[in-house]
Parts: sequence; C-alpha cells; structure tokens
Amino acid sequence: LARSLAERFGTAEARLAVIAVATASPLLYYSFVQPLMSHGLTFAFAALCVAFTLRAERDRSLAAWCLSGACLGLAMLCRAQSAPLALFLLAGLWRSRAGWKAALSATLAASALFLPQPVVWKLMYGSLLTIPQGSGFVDWTGRHAVDVLISADRGLFNWHPLLLLGLAGLLLALRGSREYGVAALGVLSFTAYLNGSVRDSNASGAFGGRRFDLVLPLLAFGLAVLLRVIRPVLEKSPLLLPALGATLAFAWNVSLIDGLSGRPAAPLPLEDLARLQAVQARRAADATLGWLGPGVRNLIYRSFVGVFAYQNYRPGGDFNLADLEPRFLKAGWSDVQIWDDRTAFRYLLFPEACIIIPLDEPFDIRGFIRARSPARIKEQRLTIVLNGRRIAEAELPSSWTEIPFTAPRAFWRRGENDVCIRAARKRPGDEAGDLAFAAAVERVQLP
Repeated sequence: LARSLAERFGTAEARLAVIAVATASPLLYYSFVQPLMSHGLTFAFAALCVAFTLRAERDRSLAAWCLSGACLGLAMLCRAQSAPLALFLLAGLWRSRAGWKAALSATLAASALFLPQPVVWKLMYGSLLTIPQGSGFVDWTGRHAVDVLISADRGLFNWHPLLLLGLAGLLLALRGSREYGVAALGVLSFTAYLNGSVRDSNASGAFGGRRFDLVLPLLAFGLAVLLRVIRPVLEKSPLLLPALGATLAFAWNVSLIDGLSGRPAAPLPLEDLARLQAVQARRAADATLGWLGPGVRNLIYRSFVGVFAYQNYRPGGDFNLADLEPRFLKAGWSDVQIWDDRTAFRYLLFPEACIIIPLDEPFDIRGFIRARSPARIKEQRLTIVLNGRRIAEAELPSSWTEIPFTAPRAFWRRGENDVCIRAARKRPGDEAGDLAFAAAVERVQLP
C-alpha cells in the first residue's frame, strides 16, 4: 500500500500515512492483542485491493485487475461486509477506461475467491446469501450511523482521532482524484450506515471502531493526499507548526486558569487535569452549539459521554443514589448516608434535587422512587418532574415508600434527561447544616 501511494503522493508522505493509520487505529489491537479475529486479515486484503487497483490503473493490464479483484474477494471472504470496497475498484476501472474485459477479470477473480463463503452458508443455513446472526441482527435503519463514527462508546473518530485527518484528505481528494475520493467516501458512508444498523452497533466488547477495517486503507489514501497538500505549505511557512504549538500551549494555560479559579491551592494530578479539561471541552461545546436544539445537545453528549441506560450502563434501569456515578448527580443532594436499617441513601436538599437519566431511544416508562420523610417533617409531599414536566405527585410518610410514576415517550428525549424531585417542606430545626434536609431518597427505579 505504501509503495502504491508513493507513486502518487511521494515516498515520505505515503510511508507516514500508512504507518500512522496502522498504529493509530484499531488495527494495532487486532493484529497483536486479539489477532484471532478477522480484522487484521480484512485490513490486509483491503489494503492489497487498494494498492493493486492503483497499480492496475497505471499498468492497464488484465493481470493487475485480476489481482485487485482477487484481493477484494479475499477481503469479502474474511468479512462479507467488505463488499462496498468494490466501489474503489470500479473507480479505478472508470479512471483508466479499462473496458469490459478488465471489469470481467476483476469480477470473476473476486467471485471465485469469495465463493467458499456462500457455499458454507448454503450447507449450514440453506441459503447462498444470509445473515448468520439472524434476521433481527440488522434492521437497515442506520439509526446509529453517526454514533459509530462520533461517540464516546467506541466511535471510530473518538477513539482514533488521527483518522479524522484521513477523512479530511478524502475530501481534498475530490479535487485531484475525484473518482477515488467519491468512492472512498461512499465506502465509508455505507460502512457507517451498515454498522449503525446492527443490533450491537458499538461492536460489543470492541476496541474502537473494529468494523471499519476495510476503510482503514482508504483513510491512509486520504492521509497521503492531505500530507501531499500541506507539505508545500509547511515548506513556505516553516514557523506554522511552532505557531500551532504555541497556540495549544496558550489553550492549555487558559484551561488551567479556568479550572483552578475559586479552588484552594492544592496539587492537580495530571489524571484529574485530563478529566477537568474534558469537562471544559464539553461545556464549551454546549455553550457554543447547544442552542441549536436537543438534537445537537444529544450529539454532544454522545461524543463526550456516550453512556445510556439499557445499552451500556445499569441494565434494568436501577439508579441507586448511594452508588450513582457523580456524572449523573445534579445539584441538591447530600453525601451518602446510612439509615438505622442499613439502607444507604442521599438526602434531598430542599427544595429540589435532580439526577440525569440518559436514554438512547425514548419509550414509555413506568417506574418508582423509593424514599422516606424525616420524622420531624409532617405531611411531606414530593413532586416528580421529568424535563420540566410533572409526572407524579404523592404524600411521603416517614417509612420507606415507593412512589410510582408514568413517563410517556413524548416526555423523554434522546440523550440526557433531567429527573427532578421537589419537596414541599424542609426539616425544621435550628440554623444547622441539616436545615435543608427534605427527604431521604434511596433509588430511582426504571423497569
């Protein structure tokens, strides 16, 4: 692949592009840590298909087109989802005006080497073409097509941000190598659509975007294009990279100033600083883009957090206040307390306390809140509010009580949802720290 790209974009650019994609993508993991899966081999044959296509356009020989088709067939034999790579091969045929013989040679070679797979499917499942995981494995909606690219839950560009430069290069390729640029973007788009249509769009226990193995050689192509474009710019402006470094140092300094403002002087471990800067980045995204609406706020949440009930967090919807992650606790709660019966809980601080419940897809939900009123509060009453809409209201006695609620689908939104509990009264007493205690809340329970 590096040799084929070098003929178009230069040796240094090609080598750097291929090495960068190979070492800063899921390929490294699936070549050395988990090599028994198919992704390393799929990348290998996809890379050969891209390389031989570029070579066939140069040589214009039937043998070269046959080799390109054969590698496509082998990539499909590893993973049938590699079929869209045929678009890149077709782009090469179109650019070289190769004719029907070259197209037929490539097609026959690809079909011959892919043939063992449909034969096995026929023997095992009774059909030459099938989805072995079952008909419900792919719903063809593509509803998670963006998530598989941009999501904290194994999104390709979240986990492997260098690949974004490859995408930028593919967009630049639309000028000088239009057919290849269009084909590569088509392969990437269809792969995202397909991966976003499967039941486990996050690829279960994957390391990053493992199902984009066939796209990685195309992103190496794009990165080589980008490096070729920016090299003359850097030669003319040698201080551009130092200026970029100084700008990043300025941003780092501003981040420290913002993060330490109002805090007592104390050490700031790098791991704490990293978390702080991630929060700052998300806050900046919300402030600058959040006004565009709940859809954009949902995208920001998925990009920075990507954790959802019923998907990858707390299956069963059990939100225990005692062990709930801080990211899902909003203002209005005390520290964790222990009741006489050993029940762990948090006090709701008058007048209101909220938690965040993230949902991938809204649906009608019936749940309950388990709470009790402090003995000194007479006739306590709680109101449960979802995203600003009241969904339940009930008296709260001084014994542990489950307050049911019904939250229709229309009240929920994709991404973060605010579930707030409002108290009518606070615990009476002197001017002490417990003045605002209004209710002991043990959990918010979804189905």
